[in-house]
Order: sequence, then structure tokens, then C-alpha cells
Amino acid sequence: MPNVGQVGTRVVIKGSNLLAGGASIVKVVLAGTEVGKIAAGSSDTEVAVVVARAAASAAGAVVLTADTGAIITKEKAFGYLAEGEIKTVTPSAGQAGTYVDIEGERLLGGSKKILTVHMAGVAAKIMAQSDTKVRMRINTGNKGTSHIVFTCDNGALVTKENGWTYTEPGAVTKVSPAFGQLNTLVTISGGQLRGNGKEVKSVLLSGLKATIVSETDTSVVVRAVDGTGASGQVVELESDSGAIVLVDGLFEYREAGKIASATPKSGQFGTKVAIKGTSLLASGTKLAHVKLAGVKAKIVSQTNTLVELVAAAGPGKQTVGDIVLTADTEATVTSTGGWTYLDAGAVTSLTPAKGQYGTRVAINGANMRGGGSRVASVTLGGVASKISSQTDTLVEVVAAHASATASAVAAVLTSDSGAVVTSAGAWEYLARGEIASVKPSSGQLDTLVTITGARMFGGGESLVSVAIVGVHSKVISSTPSSVVVTAAHVVQAKGTWS
Repeated sequence: MPNVGQVGTRVVIKGSNLLAGGASIVKVVLAGTEVGKIAAGSSDTEVAVVVARAAASAAGAVVLTADTGAIITKEKAFGYLAEGEIKTVTPSAGQAGTYVDIEGERLLGGSKKILTVHMAGVAAKIMAQSDTKVRMRINTGNKGTSHIVFTCDNGALVTKENGWTYTEPGAVTKVSPAFGQLNTLVTISGGQLRGNGKEVKSVLLSGLKATIVSETDTSVVVRAVDGTGASGQVVELESDSGAIVLVDGLFEYREAGKIASATPKSGQFGTKVAIKGTSLLASGTKLAHVKLAGVKAKIVSQTNTLVELVAAAGPGKQTVGDIVLTADTEATVTSTGGWTYLDAGAVTSLTPAKGQYGTRVAINGANMRGGGSRVASVTLGGVASKISSQTDTLVEVVAAHASATASAVAAVLTSDSGAVVTSAGAWEYLARGEIASVKPSSGQLDTLVTITGARMFGGGESLVSVAIVGVHSKVISSTPSSVVVTAAHVVQAKGTWS
């Protein structure tokens, strides 16, 4: 059993008095071809042999020769099958992990299944098999070319000489950076990284599948995923051929950065924000940029535990979004919904819209504190004004000394949070009023005094009061260039006119 086979098939011959009075069987011929091997332990009832290579044939005689010279024959008891043939091997070269498809005829060697496949002496993993197709995955072997050998469950051997070549295995020489976290951009350098395939299809960093950004046979760039569940320090590349290239100890996931707080959590253009947490540089050397609700902010200072920045102009309406810190490695630290852009502060009017030193100006608008608790400063044309009162919709200031401006300049309100509300071209500094003469320059009660000059209304429409030596006088008539008053009672004194 069986009564047909090919090279390698194990055949058990059963009968009676098979040793013909001898101690052993010394020769077995199956259909005219001597067997390749007689198994030890032959008996009068059973002789086991391994079939040698022979051409396909019809059933022929089984001839046993005992050590006594006795011959036992059974006619038409065994026939040779056409030997299994491997026709194509795809690919015919590769390294560990490569998937190989073999096609041919009678690959099962007349049996029910293939038990083992050896590629250049190394056992491969059988994935699927039939009499015409076998798919397998290669294990690690030494560079070189040698045979493919199928061993079937009946012992039959199907061989293709020099059918497989182990190529120079791929090798990783460097991983940079050697550590990271979510979104870290990692460059893997080496040789034959595609493992004799056409492209790298998958990369695992510490057991987690990374996103491939670019790949060649010598360099693969990937983006790390969230490190939750990472294990070990193995970097593993798998090509489209299934080939595996791996290295241990060149990459590890670091503890992910965490944002503990943002102060304040809301604001608008100019708001100063302090972000506190741990590993805020995300295992990089510095932050490349920070976004508040999708808008890049200006980084003022940065450490692993504190990042200070200034908010840029937002969308203009209240918007809730993430705080995202991006390191120079492209790793990110995120606080979901951690920042709110407020409705943008706006100045609607300045009354009056022009004036000089001492002019009282009412600034009307909305959200002028910019999310802060108070307006800390107001400048008109870059010159700080004195704040006399404020709400979120009305800020009253007194204009400071400044030269006349050639055109309208900006009014800028800055809150204690750093938020800035600007109205371009909202204010104009006028040339200061001048007193040219006072006649007479001395007098007493009810003395009629004429004051001449230029721009003496100071940008206003009329005079409210005139003080001589600090005492208010009665205004008789007034124009921007001439004012007539009567002097009030005062103890003899010298002083200024205003």
C-alpha cells in the first residue's frame, strides 16, 4: 500500500512468509526499478520501502529478494505515477516573510496533502495547497540559491532544483528620532528595506501600525500613531511581497504630552495665553507652531511644562476649537475643545473723532475688553491716553500731548488679557491751539480783556470756560481766533491764561 507512487513514496508490502526463511530482505524491485530504501524491521508479513525515481508506467511486478537469495514475486502489483512537477515559482527570490506562489502539476505527489515545504533547506509555512498550486510564506534563511522540496503525506517528494534564492536580507541601520509619540515623523534608514518587493506596505512601531508618508528601498518615513498599547522597541517593515525587515531597540514610544490648563481659555486677537502641562514639547526639541481653534498663535516662550503665546486674529465670531501644539518632529499634543475665540471686539465710533491735548473722547463699541476684565490702555495714534471710565461698550479717555497728524490714525484698546481692539483711521490729532496776545495784560475786576490767537476752540465748537490766573472769567464773545472776557475779582496775582 499504496499500489502506485513516485519518487519518495513510502510503500508497505504485506503478505506471508515474505522473508522466505531468511533473516531480512536485501533487495526490492517495483515495476522494474529498485527502491531507494528498505526500511529496517522487515518481517514475514510486512516490508516497508521508499520508491526511487522512475518514469511513469503501468502496474508491474513487485519482486522481493531475501538474504538467502530466495525471490518472492507479485505480478502487476505496483505502477509509477508521473512525477510531480514544479513549473513556476513567483517570486523566485526573496527573504523572510516573502509570500511565494508555486504552480505545477501533481504537486501532491499522488497523496492527499503536502506535509512540509523546504526552500533552500529552510521550512516554509504552507498557506494553501492543491495539486496544481501551493502558496507559502518564507522563513529566515542564508543568502544563496538551492532546491525547493515538497514532502507529501505519502512520503512522495516533489523537487525543483535551484528553484529558490535567498537574497541579501533587508536591514535597518538607523531610526530617527529614536523616540516619539502621536504624529511624530520617523525616518527609517537602511538597505533593501522593500525586502526584494516593489514597495513597503506596512510599518509597525512598537507593535502599532504607523502611517507611511514616503518609502524607498533605503528610506521609509512614517507618522507615529497614538502610543496607547505600544509594546517593546521593535520596528517592523513589511513589503508588498510579504517580506519582513525588522530591528529591535531603535525606537520607543514616550509618554504622551498632556495639556493640563490654558489661561485664559478664551479670548481674541492679542490675548496672552499660558498653557501648562507635561511633555508639551512632545519629545521634540522645540515647538514648530501652536494652533488655537485652527489659527496659528505667536509663541512667546516654551518649555516642557509651560508654553506662552499670543492669540492671532480669529474668525470674528465665537468659535470653540482645539489647542494643538506641534513639535519640530510633527508630534502633537492636543486639548480637545480647549480654546474659545470670542466675538471680536469692535470700535463703532469716537466722539469727537479729532482733537488735541485734553480732549475728552468717548469710544463706543462692543466687546472692547476683549474677554479681559478691564481695558488696560488706550492709544490714539500711538500716544497713550488717560482712561477716565470704561465698560465693555463705552470707554472714555482724555487725549494726551501729541503733534498734529497728517491724516486719521488708529485708536487701539488693549485689555489686561492682552487682547487688542483696533479701529484704523478713527482719530485725528489737530494742531494745538495758541494764544498770541492778551490785552491788556493786567487789570482788575470787570476789566475787558481781549485774547487773540489761533485754534483756541481746541477742535471744539465753542468755549466752555476761560480762566485768568486760575479764576474763571465771564466770556463776552468768542471765535477760534479772538475771545473777549471780563476779569473776575481776584487778589493781585500773576499767572497764566487758559
